[in-house]
Amino acid sequence: MREAGGHPAAAWLLQREAWVVCLAGAAIFAAIPLWLGYMGISWDALNHHIYLGWTAEQPRFDRDFVAAAYQSYQFPYLYWPFYKLAMAGVSGATAGAVLALLHATAIPAVWMIARSCIPGEDLFAAGMRLLAVLLAFLTGAVLSLFDATSNDLMAAIPLLWAYAFALRPLAVADASALRCALVSGAFAGMAVAFKLSNGFLVVVLPLLWTWPAGTVSARLVRCVAAGLPAGGPGAVLWLLGLATLVPLRQPDLSHVRRGVRARARAAGVAAMTRFQPDTLLQALLRFFDMVAPDANIYLEIPAPDLRFAAIAVLALVAALLWRKLPPQRNAVFALLATLLLSTALWLATTGNGRYFMAMLVCAGPLAIALICLLPVTRGFKALLALLLVAGQLFVVAQQPPWGSWSMLQWRTGPYFAVDLGPEQVRAPATTYASLSLLTYSLIAPQFPPESRWINLYTSGEDQRTDAFLRRAVMQGPVRLLAPSMAWASEKDGRPTPEMVKALDKLAARRNLRIAGSCDFINSPGLVQMAESLGKDEATRLGFWTCPVAYQAGLAQEVQPAAAPREVLQVFAKLGELCPRFFPPGETSLRRLHDGWFRAYPHSQTKLYVLDNGEVWYHFWRALNPVMVGKAADLVAGEVQIDCLGVRNDGAWRTGAK
Repeated sequence: MREAGGHPAAAWLLQREAWVVCLAGAAIFAAIPLWLGYMGISWDALNHHIYLGWTAEQPRFDRDFVAAAYQSYQFPYLYWPFYKLAMAGVSGATAGAVLALLHATAIPAVWMIARSCIPGEDLFAAGMRLLAVLLAFLTGAVLSLFDATSNDLMAAIPLLWAYAFALRPLAVADASALRCALVSGAFAGMAVAFKLSNGFLVVVLPLLWTWPAGTVSARLVRCVAAGLPAGGPGAVLWLLGLATLVPLRQPDLSHVRRGVRARARAAGVAAMTRFQPDTLLQALLRFFDMVAPDANIYLEIPAPDLRFAAIAVLALVAALLWRKLPPQRNAVFALLATLLLSTALWLATTGNGRYFMAMLVCAGPLAIALICLLPVTRGFKALLALLLVAGQLFVVAQQPPWGSWSMLQWRTGPYFAVDLGPEQVRAPATTYASLSLLTYSLIAPQFPPESRWINLYTSGEDQRTDAFLRRAVMQGPVRLLAPSMAWASEKDGRPTPEMVKALDKLAARRNLRIAGSCDFINSPGLVQMAESLGKDEATRLGFWTCPVAYQAGLAQEVQPAAAPREVLQVFAKLGELCPRFFPPGETSLRRLHDGWFRAYPHSQTKLYVLDNGEVWYHFWRALNPVMVGKAADLVAGEVQIDCLGVRNDGAWRTGAK
């Protein structure tokens, strides 16, 4: 029987606690985009979210090639709801509310985790569980996703359910440990299928599967039985990948290897040096660093988080007072051990909070559960919990998460308006070759479905790209596609002659040349995006489309001049000295007016070798670049660099010696 203090209303509430929490949470989730009045369209949405949702419904592997860059090969089905909502013509707020209700499927799992870690049948325990669920989502990392199209939270929901069922045998005496482990493993497999980076968190789940009491053989059986459904989706995905490639008769699998590496980076599998600690001390202090209101500590956006620092302090206090802790601590320390081990793997692989989303959510119940373990009065526990929630609410209010990812706001009307004319709608099947790094593949579903798409920036200068373009030219018209720029446009929106020459030069790198006059497609969506970014001069923007012809060998004629041997030696030398920050070949060299330059996006540094022989690097957070020395001295070994100082802010310490 639940203890309700004898009050009928309290008894009614306790009997329906889970329903009340879940329904109230779902209402709050849906209210966020309705209150904001818009749905944010981020860089990723412009680049691949809509396109992936489109391919989930209409596979495009036989028609397109890296149309949305290498993100074209991500798991597409989580983006299908957003795609359908966008195509349905609903408002942005309505679309956001529907997606928020999908996110609300995380609430029951979080409540189950809180129920396992905070047992009790009275109003105090129910209140602490309510605070635990609230604190789970009270972080900018999660709240910023309620006006964005990212699938990070949605992909983490199966993993939250996996944690919930894995912890259940530790709190419910009659729960079958084997049955719960099997269900947990099934959800874990779903999480891996949704997002490959979840795999680094899934590998820690055997700790929870074997935590409940039992013989060694029984624990081993649980682990193996749960591991089969958890690892199964990986094998299935590989088989599906092969089944896709074989019918397409891919002539060159090198692009697949590049795609896998790029997809791994997009999924958080490859290292992201910009988020990873440089020293063991930095790793140990990561929970406290997350309190800082700075970007690129554990997330691309500022999202200060007090909860992990609180967990570290509370766990230390609990360890010191171990003998005085109540007996209902098994689930709490199982979840704490899972968090610590998952954190180690997270920092060793990416350090990006978007690929740690499940643990970011679990931090709320864990922090409140640790407070409940303390040998203090209920009133003091409630005070500590309320102070933690208030403190976290304060830092979220000081760094509002809304609009953190948005490049424009979808309010009413089309999600991204493009005014297609008869020449696009009635044209024969056309191949559109986008030129920019940002593919703008979100406009592709608005074109006739028989159109083909390729992104020239990503595709590379290889046989696969060349074969696709030669085949496209034989099958129908091929047109370049590039976003227009006001300063390079004629009055009718078409590109100026100088811009046409620049576009022709870019196309020549793929054996294409402009063969005709360019057209202009008006796009109110681009105008709105420019206005959102504060560009007042943008009154007529859209997309340029230029007909192109294929000319074999043209790319060889326009190859840029290679960097001198002395310059290459400098980049290679720094790659040897500090491979974490200056990995060789991460991006191509670019010629500046007074030297050579290479960007290293994963460590967020830039390296310059000037014509006067000076070598400089610049970490993005530092105000000024740092001079390393002369190129000749560096190559000769007479100049050294302090690798651990490269990513400091430059005020007290730099990498120069």
